[in-house]
Amino acid sequence: ILQLIGSDKDPFNIAGVPFKNENEILVFAESSNVHFLANAIYMHQVMVCYFFRRYTHAAEITKKYHSDVGKMTLLPQTVLYTFYEGLVAFQMIRSQPNEEEWVGIGEQSIKSYQTWVRNSKWNFENKLLLLEAESLFSKGDLDAAEKKYLASIESARRHKFVHEEGLALDLLASFYKSQANAVKEKEYFDLAIACYEKWGAFGILNHICGE
Repeated sequence: ILQLIGSDKDPFNIAGVPFKNENEILVFAESSNVHFLANAIYMHQVMVCYFFRRYTHAAEITKKYHSDVGKMTLLPQTVLYTFYEGLVAFQMIRSQPNEEEWVGIGEQSIKSYQTWVRNSKWNFENKLLLLEAESLFSKGDLDAAEKKYLASIESARRHKFVHEEGLALDLLASFYKSQANAVKEKEYFDLAIACYEKWGAFGILNHICGE
């Protein structure tokens, strides 16, 4: 949270115990078999990297997760991790099409959310729609992808997930940028900025507006 809002407070001082960085906390969690904490750290790292558009770093974290804890029992953080892992996968499919492993990871994330959305449409519908949009974009089905992006935005707005509404708007702006549609790119990027401001994610704003 401190990184997302751009705070200068030390995010690695936990209950008065100073750690040098997040990776040191992760080593502690894994060596102590504190699976809940390890999953939370992986989820946080991938989410932050994705919001800050550090896709290559996010991909490296994803590979490490699969080698270290990929076979862990399903935990609450794993559900959210799966969302960001899927988004990372589709980014990598577009930027590194020769790495076929990402196709399986992306499609598995969709299958997982197709199951979870049956249990809670409120929590998972917008995420499934966004994953489907990214998948369709990666496959070149642009008309269908555009409709899924818009549906994800509407679902996130209806279900009060302002951060995920902003993310979907941001990704739709990038989608239009790839189509050289500068007018719609700016329209949806400005809407994403408004959501990020409402969310209080000034760290993200400072980063993406400075690109």
